[in-house]
Amino acid sequence: RPDRATFGLASSACERAREPALGATLRREMAEASLEPDLSVFNTAIAACADAGSWDAALAILGEIHSSAVLADNVTFNAAMLACERRGAWQQGLLLFTDMPRRRVRADVVGFTTAISSVGGAGQWQCSLLLLAQMLNTRLDQNILSISASINACAVSEIWVGALHILNIFASQPCAGGLDVACFNVAAVACARSTEWELALAVQRAAQRAKMEPDLPMWNTTLLAATRATRWDVALSCLASLQDKTLSPNLVSFNTTLDACARGAHWQGALRLMARMRALAVEADHVARHALTRACEVGHQALPSASHHRISRGALSAASRSLTQGSRMSEPSLALSENVQVELAAETICAAEFVREVRRSLETSKHVGPSRASLRAKSS
Repeated sequence: RPDRATFGLASSACERAREPALGATLRREMAEASLEPDLSVFNTAIAACADAGSWDAALAILGEIHSSAVLADNVTFNAAMLACERRGAWQQGLLLFTDMPRRRVRADVVGFTTAISSVGGAGQWQCSLLLLAQMLNTRLDQNILSISASINACAVSEIWVGALHILNIFASQPCAGGLDVACFNVAAVACARSTEWELALAVQRAAQRAKMEPDLPMWNTTLLAATRATRWDVALSCLASLQDKTLSPNLVSFNTTLDACARGAHWQGALRLMARMRALAVEADHVARHALTRACEVGHQALPSASHHRISRGALSAASRSLTQGSRMSEPSLALSENVQVELAAETICAAEFVREVRRSLETSKHVGPSRASLRAKSS
């Protein structure tokens, strides 16, 4: 005769196979066999729904719990919110989060992080910051994931000010051992998406000041920021700096820099990059070849051969010599202060003020992100 554990495993298998009706039938059979499903059975089934991305099935199981004598806990709600997040159902996940106090379940760090990530991924950065402020008010220990999720929420919506505010707040605070390079990288992404290449470089230097060596993804993010701002000179300088490190540029690094040269009609730089790719045995793909073509066409320079799919060895050798002999642009003199405070001319970001603003907005249930115009007005 099947016992409770056997029924529980079978129920989870049904949810993982996206057969919620069959799983519900098994749980009813458990009750008919005087084996009432306990919380572990329900939680395992909801976790299986999260793995399968079946948020509607997870909510249905949660409804079964509420209609029974079993009381849901943090694990229950966290798994259900995760199922909603994985399918982009952020509204349903947020409703679950707000329903937790009514069910006398106190949200933990995992719950806050899941909620922040869910709304942030949907572009709801204001809601994400409100959740982060609420997390601060509950005096829970923040972790890297919750902070990174909040920064990423701003990056998704291209709100670089919010991303840097969060970075400034937590950079000098002990949270799960401190920030990691991924947090700085996500903040740099927010700057890159907003074409704020100076700030992207400043974030990279902030990581270095925090004794974190920028990894290749961060370098590529900086290259992307320069490219989006049509600063091929900065992109070439960053790529040259990258080559001085122990890291080796990859195809993404070269393609991004080639795109910068194409946007700026800098065909000489594009040829040098192709030569460098060949020297490093990085095989050019169609993206690289297309960028070279655009650079030459916009620069009114004929390609060095009849087809851009084949570039003569002589042209590549000449470009390589030009690259090694050419002058290198000095990097912009941007840096962050010891507490990772970004200060650029008329734009001053004050972390303490941001905390006050967010907490005030939490009290009024409204939040309006600071605009660049307001930052300029405050600093003037």
